[in-house]
Amino acid sequence: MRIALTLALVLLATPAQAAACLDVEAAGLRCERWSATYDFPGGHATQGIDMAFDTIATEDLVYVTGQSWRDEKNHYDFVTIAYDPETGTAVWTSRYDGPGDEHDIPQSMALSPDGARLYVAGWVHMNPVGEGADYATVAYDAATGEELWDATYDGGPDDSAYGVAVSPDGEWVYVTGKSGSLYENMDLATVAYRAEDGTQAWVTRTSSQPGAGEDIGISPVVSADGETLYVTGSGGTTWMTHAYRGGEAVEGEPDPGTVLWTSTYSRGYAYWNALSPGGDVLYVSGSKHNTGGGLLVPDWDYAAMALDTATGEQLWMGTYAAPDPGLDVPYANALSGDRLYLTGSSRGTGVELNADMVTVAFDVADGSLAWSHRADNPAIAFEGGGDVAVSPDGATVYAGGWSATGFGGPGTTVMTAHDAGTGTPSWTARYHGVRAHDETDFIDAIAVAPDGGAVYATGRASYATDPDDPAGIEPGRNGADILTLAYEA
Repeated sequence: MRIALTLALVLLATPAQAAACLDVEAAGLRCERWSATYDFPGGHATQGIDMAFDTIATEDLVYVTGQSWRDEKNHYDFVTIAYDPETGTAVWTSRYDGPGDEHDIPQSMALSPDGARLYVAGWVHMNPVGEGADYATVAYDAATGEELWDATYDGGPDDSAYGVAVSPDGEWVYVTGKSGSLYENMDLATVAYRAEDGTQAWVTRTSSQPGAGEDIGISPVVSADGETLYVTGSGGTTWMTHAYRGGEAVEGEPDPGTVLWTSTYSRGYAYWNALSPGGDVLYVSGSKHNTGGGLLVPDWDYAAMALDTATGEQLWMGTYAAPDPGLDVPYANALSGDRLYLTGSSRGTGVELNADMVTVAFDVADGSLAWSHRADNPAIAFEGGGDVAVSPDGATVYAGGWSATGFGGPGTTVMTAHDAGTGTPSWTARYHGVRAHDETDFIDAIAVAPDGGAVYATGRASYATDPDDPAGIEPGRNGADILTLAYEA
């Protein structure tokens, strides 16, 4: 079910905010061009956590998708918003309430090559109790937000989709995730849909540990010729990448959905992938697990590897570790030119739970570490990078994340622009929103305008319960709202 509406609070430059920007700039920080928060009416209860997971920027619109609470039904819906990139005004907003009338959680978006359709994938919880969840994919008219089709996949009691990709010819939509019985046996399941109408064409399921364990697909990417689909994820604590035959059936070729090769690495979790412009190398990133660790957390490192796309052979692996052993986890990667960039959270100095936001660059020729940048505010205990993107000319790397005093805040968003060659920051921006005394703001996803003139960030602004509004009636008083920010590049 689709509910269309337009509702967003856009914070433009009022006199008070202009003065605040002067203070921000005087502190050496960049002020936002605009900020927008989304808080659905009837979603103000303390338990209502509206938050965004993905964003895409085009010349005409900035798309944001996430979860949004609905009090009247006591559950989350998909919400997808299209903003005007110049003003932050919501051009359209679409909510999707799945067939189970339970929690519906989107995870990722993909735009068709011609920009006409927007695809959102995640999962919908089903009724009755015990039915679990199904994959859900929704196709929208990218200009208007009109829902064109929706499709679900039920491969077991508990199914969750995490990644979506569109073929270069726009004919196919691929969705990947995990499917099976939660806490018992989950397969990595990838579904192919016809983009025209959402008809399911094929499903491929793989299991690294038949009958036990959890396999999950997170990142799908399609070759330029559309013939191969690469899916990266994990099988238990093993990195896992599959190459599948994609597209239409061709006589004499493997059937669509056939696994062409599988590459594994048995020490950690793989999250993201990126395909080289020539299509001959697939870059995969995740966390590499080491033996030992501290009293409170294990010893993990950032890691990236290069795979030959013809065979799945590992060409190299590069790693980054904090000075002190601890939890170093990358949350995103971006590929541009001769560098692969990762950002995430890395153990800081002092106590084990102290974490810094760290962005690194690997040389794609051999996996050597080109540079690393550690953002550490000594007064802040929890810092991390949520996403990373590169300007169209490859000269600037943008890393966005969070900086908070502890679990639940208070804290600010952090956006830093780095020189791609050296990692040197050229500017940093922080946002601590409308109720700064108890607000914790996070960036989960970022996107750069196609002309490179602006960078957009989305995530959430979380609020502590307000003693002046204990019932959570007023917008923005309790829970969390979707937060979207725009900066001059």
